[in-house]
Amino acid sequence: MINEVFFNEKKDKIYSALKHAMENVSYYRENWSFELPSIEKFDYSFFQKYVPILEKDEVRTHNDQFISSRYDKKELTFDVTSGTTGNPLICYKSKKERLKRANELWKQRKHFVPYLSVNDKFARFYAFRMNEEHLIINKVLYRDNELHIPLFDYSENRIEEYLSELSQFQPRWIHGPSTAIFNLAKHAKSKKINDLKIEFIELNGEFVTDAQLSLIKEVFRCKVANHYGSREFWAMAFSCEEGHLHVLEQSLFIESIYNESLQDYELIVTSLSNASWPLIRYRIGDIGTIERSSCKSHPSSYVLHLKKGRKADYFTLAGNKYINAITFSGIIRGISNIKGCSVVYQYQVVKTAENELIIKLCMNQECIKSIQLFIDRLEAEIRKIIGNEIVLHFKIVDSIQPDPKTGKCRDFIDETRKG
Repeated sequence: MINEVFFNEKKDKIYSALKHAMENVSYYRENWSFELPSIEKFDYSFFQKYVPILEKDEVRTHNDQFISSRYDKKELTFDVTSGTTGNPLICYKSKKERLKRANELWKQRKHFVPYLSVNDKFARFYAFRMNEEHLIINKVLYRDNELHIPLFDYSENRIEEYLSELSQFQPRWIHGPSTAIFNLAKHAKSKKINDLKIEFIELNGEFVTDAQLSLIKEVFRCKVANHYGSREFWAMAFSCEEGHLHVLEQSLFIESIYNESLQDYELIVTSLSNASWPLIRYRIGDIGTIERSSCKSHPSSYVLHLKKGRKADYFTLAGNKYINAITFSGIIRGISNIKGCSVVYQYQVVKTAENELIIKLCMNQECIKSIQLFIDRLEAEIRKIIGNEIVLHFKIVDSIQPDPKTGKCRDFIDETRKG
């Protein structure tokens, strides 16, 4: 019922998005087998029955076919998904769309801090450096009014370093993944560090637990927002001060549909604003429900209740190392020529002991002159994080099979964990 109500409120925009897709996007024109009725006969029953749900692998395989013929690919900006199956998705936006969505995001931030500005000092987190000779730097960096903290290593000594840099830099606000900021908060509380004068923290990139949110608020004593988004759509929802996660409905239509195999409700997203690379009924991969908002402090009519979503996977290694599994995703993305032909189709890292990792690679050998040179470079970058004491085994495989329980390929498996 809620899907239909939301649909009816956005009916004109959804109709325009479908009409544009059928007329200007080759993938939809070639794969949709229905004719768009008049808008008077266009309803949610038609939308649900005839418009198929779009899978991420389908977009990844036919990516250029989703670019509208009204746009020049060379003039579009792009982002890249984390590529947790080893094969990232390139996500396109026009410069106009990018600016529009950025302005929308800043409006949400200013609900918390009215005079927050792009010129204010702030801290953010990074997984690897684009377009640089050395992908992995693994140190705190300064970029004008920004402090960049690496996401790789959250061992105790590194957390000490990050907190020290934050204390010296004194950013007005912080933007980053909940797990990383939670780890900083946990350490700051244990060491009774309380000299950080931060006004605002924006959590994004991961599912936020109540425990994480509670500790972050307690330690940093500031306003904390939950920003739910993705590379495909940018910001999708943003919390209010009461904690409700409001859908940014001017740019998106979101359905919550029951998935029999998951035995739960999943989110299906349709872009209402990105005409250059429109995704229609896209399975985002997150679990949650949607309902009408009763919150009077925010203009959005709908709120999300996320049950599951993307989550950082930290693991330990010999030498008291506490490593984020995103390390492997970032490095592989960085050296796999993401702008063109991806060298790695899939990857999987298996921890077999405290001092041993197996790295499986499913490779596109047509895009590489020497597999060994690629592996040598990959190992060199990984060792910048884990050191030289850990044994690495690289295995070239034809494919990586999905987990039978979830149907998804796991990018990291810790065989040393009990249970």
